[in-house]
Amino acid sequence: MHLFTKHSLRNSAFTLIELLVVISIIALLIGILLPALGAARRTAQSVKCLSSIRQLGLVSAMYNNDNDGHFVHVKTDGTTWGPAGSRKTYWPGLYLSSGYTSGLDAYQCPEMDDAASWFVEEDSSDPGSDNFQSIHYGYNYRHIGSLIGWGANQDKGGQSATRATAKEAQLRNPTNTILFADSTNASTMDEEDGPNGIYLLYSSVSTASWARGRVSPRHNKSCNVAYADGHGAGEAVADVTKPYETEAFLGANTADETNPWTINGKPGLN
Repeated sequence: MHLFTKHSLRNSAFTLIELLVVISIIALLIGILLPALGAARRTAQSVKCLSSIRQLGLVSAMYNNDNDGHFVHVKTDGTTWGPAGSRKTYWPGLYLSSGYTSGLDAYQCPEMDDAASWFVEEDSSDPGSDNFQSIHYGYNYRHIGSLIGWGANQDKGGQSATRATAKEAQLRNPTNTILFADSTNASTMDEEDGPNGIYLLYSSVSTASWARGRVSPRHNKSCNVAYADGHGAGEAVADVTKPYETEAFLGANTADETNPWTINGKPGLN
């Protein structure tokens, strides 16, 4: 038979102060660990995003190989954007309908999953759907996905009938030429970023309301990029409100040899 005295009970039980100390320690540990876990989650999202955009670079190479070296049209609508009489289709729809990608995951950045209210479960059997405008990766549309150039009468390809895109062999330096990048559907940049991505990218900043499509450094002040040679990289942006002042995204008015959009000032062409 065991007898429990008040003294033994007192020694075997937590006092209120001891319990509060334990709770405080647990709360402190949670406070220390949560930011680290959040940072790890964001890093994992950025790595997954970079993998996706690299895959798009490889998809582009396969498409080009099957299309006489030409890059995919940013959009086909029978006007400035594509061959006369063509049905309106955005470049993700062109890839999907031709079997170069198998689903929508290829066009989604995990950092944007909760915010992309426009980009819902789209029916990929309709490549012309307007919802393809709101994918999370933008395309260098003026200099690669079309031959518009800048300003009036700047169809750099001189192929007004076919609206041909640039060809791989014409690029002077594909290793440094931007093909795809994280995008935001905004005409100006702010630290909160836009709520959706967009299928195209402008090659220089503009505050015009119609000029939507900005590179988005949404991964802890970094933007994931696929270059025209097929490789991908994360490019750091010191000031998220001024991504076009970063060397990786210098605008269209920079010197030919440092321009990552056109490389030589002629839509990336020789």
